[in-house]
Amino acid sequence: MLHLIEHELVEKEKLLDYDTFHDGLALSQTSPGPIAVNISIFLGYRLGGYSTALLCAIATILPAFLIISLLTGFLLEYADNPYLIKVFKGVRPAVGAMITFSLINLLRKTKKNYLTIATMIISFGLLTFLSISPITIIITLIIISIISRLVKNNALS
Repeated sequence: MLHLIEHELVEKEKLLDYDTFHDGLALSQTSPGPIAVNISIFLGYRLGGYSTALLCAIATILPAFLIISLLTGFLLEYADNPYLIKVFKGVRPAVGAMITFSLINLLRKTKKNYLTIATMIISFGLLTFLSISPITIIITLIIISIISRLVKNNALS
């Protein structure tokens, strides 16, 4: 989904450049809620302020809400159907592949330097081997980023 959103906003419609999109993506990932809604709020705010951000959020949420509301009755009715169970089991590898594709695509477009690579490796290790909460890691990285930016700006002045 991220690849499609990026394609639409950056390449096709040219509403954002790559750096702004990735800044918005990072902000969207740290905010609670679905990333598509958070990105649409970010874009809406960038294009027209608070009212446009609200309109973008509603436009993103409403179609999915209506479709899921309609499908819920169907799925509850046929939840024990062996064919439906097989369909959902068959979709699992595709979801994994889509997540992997998004990760690879994001890694390709990330500005790579020792700091970003070290941050990725350390974050992965903390998440995987020490089971530290992603929220704790994200907040820590935000604080480190703010402090490093302040130090860098003070060093230049």
